[in-house]
Amino acid sequence: MPFDLKNVGATYQRLMDNVFHGMIGRSVEVYVDDIVVMSNSFEQHIQDLQEVFQALRRYQIRLNSDKCAFGVEGGKFLGFILTHQGIKANPEKCKVITEMRRHTVGGNCNCEVSEGPIQYLYLFVSG
Repeated sequence: MPFDLKNVGATYQRLMDNVFHGMIGRSVEVYVDDIVVMSNSFEQHIQDLQEVFQALRRYQIRLNSDKCAFGVEGGKFLGFILTHQGIKANPEKCKVITEMRRHTVGGNCNCEVSEGPIQYLYLFVSG
């Protein structure tokens, strides 16, 4: 499916939602063409993968073997870090926020600002 057409991303996401209906949120997370199968044990993971492969086969969807990774205990997915402990923010993506200096408008600010970059974002970026 060519992705330069209008609404193709939303259409493809609806297709993936239909293909993996019943699995999303339980053992599968899907965002457009990224699929993650999560399980609590190796045995459960094999069953979940079988269910995913059956759905892919039913809808004649093929995977690119160069982009597949199996048996991984964690990794990056959509800018987050996935581990057996759960989903965490990617420190590389948060670096800009955590290293942000505190600024004032024109060197003089008549508003009360708490310390920290989040307050800066709230007061000055959002308007």
